[in-house]
Amino acid sequence: MESKVLPVTIDGIKYDLLQPEDQEVAADLVVNDFCLTEPCSRSLGIQPEESLPIVKLICARGIADRVSLKAEDATTGELVGLRVSLLRRRDAKGADEAEFRDCLQQVPTRLHPFADFIANHSGGEAAADIFGTYGVDQYVEFFLVNVHQAYRGKQIAQRILQLCYDLYREMGVHIVKVLATNPRTNHIFRKQGFQEISNYPVMNFMHDGRRYFENMEETENAFTFVKDLRK
Repeated sequence: MESKVLPVTIDGIKYDLLQPEDQEVAADLVVNDFCLTEPCSRSLGIQPEESLPIVKLICARGIADRVSLKAEDATTGELVGLRVSLLRRRDAKGADEAEFRDCLQQVPTRLHPFADFIANHSGGEAAADIFGTYGVDQYVEFFLVNVHQAYRGKQIAQRILQLCYDLYREMGVHIVKVLATNPRTNHIFRKQGFQEISNYPVMNFMHDGRRYFENMEETENAFTFVKDLRK
C-alpha cells in the first residue's frame, strides 16, 4: 500500500523510508557520532570501526522492516539524518531474540559487555512483555539515530520522530519502545510522551562475572520507555 505520509519535503529536506542502497552511508553516519556520545561505548573505548559491522546489520534489518526513516538534502541528495528502528512481531518473538543475540555476538570481544547489556535489556528476558501488556501483535523498537553535525538545529530529528509516529499509525502499529542509555535522550522521550516502564542500574551490570561500567559517572540507569500511539 502506498504511504500518504512519505515521501515529503519540508524546508529543503526530503524525508522518506531508508532504502537498501543507503545502508553503507547510514551506518557511517551513525557510528562516528555514536561512539563519541553513547556512555557505555565511551566507557569501553569503542572505536567507530569496531562497531561498524553490527551497525550495518541493524541498519539492514531496519531497512527490510520498512520502519526506518531518513532525511536527505533535497538539493544534493546527501543523507543528513536518520532513525533506524526494528519491527517486533509476536509470532517472531523467539526468533527475533535469537537473531539479535547472534547479531550482537558478531562484534569484537571488547564490545561483548555492551552487546550483552543491550541483548538482555532490549529483546531479552528482562524486557517487559509489550505484546501482552499493550494487547498488540507487533510494535516498533527504536535503535539508532543521528543527524549530520552541519544540519543540526533545523528540527530534522524532531520531524523524523513525528513522521515515524504518523507512518506507524498508518501501518497499524500502535506501540513504540526504546532503551535509552544516554541521559541526554531521556528527557526527549519523556517530553515526547513516552512512559518509563523499567530501569536498569548500568554500573551494576555483570558480564562474565565482572562489572565493566562501574566507573561511569554520567549514567546510573538505562531506561526502557514506551509510547502508545493510540493516546
